[in-house]
Amino acid sequence: MPPGHITKQKELRHLQLQPTLTTSPVNKMSSSSSTSRFDSGDKACSPCAATMDTRTTGRVNTTPAKQTRSTTPRKIRKAPSAGAATSSPTSTRKKLLTTAAGLFFSTTAGTTAAPAKAPGAGPTEGINSRILMIPDIHGDYELMQQALSFVYPIDKDHDQLIFTGDFVDRGPQPRECYELSQVLADNYNVTRLTGNHEWVTIQGVGQHDPFAMYVPEEDLKSFGTWPERQHAFSKDGHFGKMIRRKFDVIALLGIDSDPMSKTLFVHAGISIRTMQQWGTVEAIKKAGREMLQSDYLDTVLLNEILQTRHLAQGPDSRVCMEVRQILKVAKAERLVVGHTPTPLIGGQPGEPIVKCKGRFILMDVAMSRWMGGGMPAALIIETDANTGKLSRVFYKIKAGEEHDVPLPETSLQDTKDGDDLRQEL
Repeated sequence: MPPGHITKQKELRHLQLQPTLTTSPVNKMSSSSSTSRFDSGDKACSPCAATMDTRTTGRVNTTPAKQTRSTTPRKIRKAPSAGAATSSPTSTRKKLLTTAAGLFFSTTAGTTAAPAKAPGAGPTEGINSRILMIPDIHGDYELMQQALSFVYPIDKDHDQLIFTGDFVDRGPQPRECYELSQVLADNYNVTRLTGNHEWVTIQGVGQHDPFAMYVPEEDLKSFGTWPERQHAFSKDGHFGKMIRRKFDVIALLGIDSDPMSKTLFVHAGISIRTMQQWGTVEAIKKAGREMLQSDYLDTVLLNEILQTRHLAQGPDSRVCMEVRQILKVAKAERLVVGHTPTPLIGGQPGEPIVKCKGRFILMDVAMSRWMGGGMPAALIIETDANTGKLSRVFYKIKAGEEHDVPLPETSLQDTKDGDDLRQEL
């Protein structure tokens, strides 16, 4: 492990956080900004003005701004009441398994079988394998299911499903989101990345912690009390164990028969300096797992890849050059990140941003209604069964609509560094 990877925990804890959070979904983004001791520049998207009285409840009081039109979203199932906190994780997972079964597979005589293909969804004839990516969910259980419906049905033998983190905070149902992700992980090839909100939450967010402003009342009630929620995400708690033991911080997915399919996934981003320092994706993955299971979570590595925005917000010329360098070291052809809501960096509401001729894809479309988006999204990378080669990269943000991402003509691994490559990017 490179030296100097651990930062002073107290230094991070002294950074200021002033996010805003509504207790109901919103339909548009706000330009108001906030800072965090862990996530400088992280912005909650809300037209509401929020205040916090930490001397009393530590909760957010919101005063909705006047709207010119109704912002009432589709009705969603309420988060469990405080009494539900006593239900066992096993019983909760059984209920969620029923939900997942209805969406993605059917059971017959105790065995699972793939259902008939839905029109316009799932792998088509001639498609050998797919990488299926779902961006930041932020407690919106209904939108999580809608996004998953874009990639239905999932082939358990060939498809790779990846979530880029931030299941928790802002929205009211992180419990359900985590449990459904575990059901999917038990039945399919699933990778779950740690987001900066998982990172902070497993460190223990209490009633008077600045990050408590991201925790809606429904979320808190589903656990019971602040201490009970803290325990659930602790090293000995149900969700704390899940995140620390089963989540990763980086992933390189694709098929060996075609290097062009290789895709690097991180929650927020990564610098070329860090990529070169560690050398390989596997080394970063191993170190990240060790850090998540240790008592020292405030590390330079986690701080960068879970919350950096330098690639998302930098000038395209510099960003594309660095992305090219990162991908060459990682032995990948494209980089996909979440974390930075695209509407906050000039993107269209609900749509990803594609840069560097398809090599850099920003997929956090502020999907959760508590982020102001309210539109599901999924990225799909397909490989042709006949040739074993990458055939298509596209994303879906509406049922029946598919938007293609450009495919590079040459592999970065075969291209020399120099002016030709600079021109390409």
